[in-house]
Amino acid sequence: MNTNIKFRWIKKHATIIAVIGIMAILLAGIVLVVIRIPFPVSWDFQNNLWAPAHLLLQGQSPYHIQEMIPKSNAVWMPAVISVFLPLGLLPVHYASNLWLVINLLILFAIVGISIQQLKHRRLAWFVVCVFGLVLFPPVLTHFLLGQISFLICLLFLAAIGYWQQLPAAALGLIFSISVAKPQLAIFLFPTWLFILLRQKAYRKVVLTCVWAVAWTGLFLIPFFLLAPGWSADFLANLTANKDWAHPSLISYLVHALPVNRYFIIIPWVALGLAGSLYLAVRLPARTALLWSLAFTPLFSPYIWSWDFILFIPLVLETVFDETQARKRWLVAGGFLVVESVYLVMKFNGLLSDHLYWWVPWVVAGLLAVVHVLPANQSLSANPPSAPSQS
Repeated sequence: MNTNIKFRWIKKHATIIAVIGIMAILLAGIVLVVIRIPFPVSWDFQNNLWAPAHLLLQGQSPYHIQEMIPKSNAVWMPAVISVFLPLGLLPVHYASNLWLVINLLILFAIVGISIQQLKHRRLAWFVVCVFGLVLFPPVLTHFLLGQISFLICLLFLAAIGYWQQLPAAALGLIFSISVAKPQLAIFLFPTWLFILLRQKAYRKVVLTCVWAVAWTGLFLIPFFLLAPGWSADFLANLTANKDWAHPSLISYLVHALPVNRYFIIIPWVALGLAGSLYLAVRLPARTALLWSLAFTPLFSPYIWSWDFILFIPLVLETVFDETQARKRWLVAGGFLVVESVYLVMKFNGLLSDHLYWWVPWVVAGLLAVVHVLPANQSLSANPPSAPSQS
């Protein structure tokens, strides 16, 4: 009986299975071609992922990369290195190209998840959004450097959209991997926990935290077995990391005001967290969590332009809201203006990252204005005194 049921299911979905199979074969072929193209090696990927994985597989400290790559250091957290440990087996050029393919697929996944709200013309909007985002300078920089913020963003989206369906073990895994860059999680994690506690999901909170610790411990096993002294090198790298000027308002304040940096950083982060928790009370859970991601480029104490991609999910969420047609075009048009100004500045030689601190503020301001506009009135209508609940 079970065999017959399975056969009927396969027969019913034969076309879908065939399409998926063909796409998988084509994707594998594309990957095999792309990894052989002599692209320049992605700098951040080489320093923070490939070199540590390569050294660890050779029984050496994964955070002592200076002999392999002079004047460099590795600062990504251990869990993500364990997850992608097999990349260390490949030559660096192959591994770097494969990482580029992975990042492209992740971008497609982020847009694909966001586009699920649309009932019509999904393919058209998918193509438009992917094309527009690929031209966005932070996305281009992310690809060129081989950064990991896209992966973290995708993991966050999975936790935001499917936390009720996912078991605590899966959520723990997501959180364990996504702290590869802890500064990107300082608003989402507390807001997510706050929302679950308000919904009295105490058991899920506790189990998720337990699983996150368990997964982290599991990922640390290769480090302690193959290179027991790794932690000293890791701490040395963090200490030696230069105090660069970041593309954030807090970076300007820290360098401009004659006070201890922590008298600026702590209140600034607290302000961002308070705003994120306030929105968690006033807005639906999903919208509030997307706002917590958008808050990260604004209030995180350590941010770079490629981390601006964290407000992309909220932009896409607004653009794909079919009940808010006027808002869709306002956000899409505003984002296009920001992207155009960004590109013009880059083409005119303004390359330093710290010059673009204004980008997340302009985008966040645009999104804030759009979210308080009434749903079915003209854009000139007076906004309500409180954020819309839709």
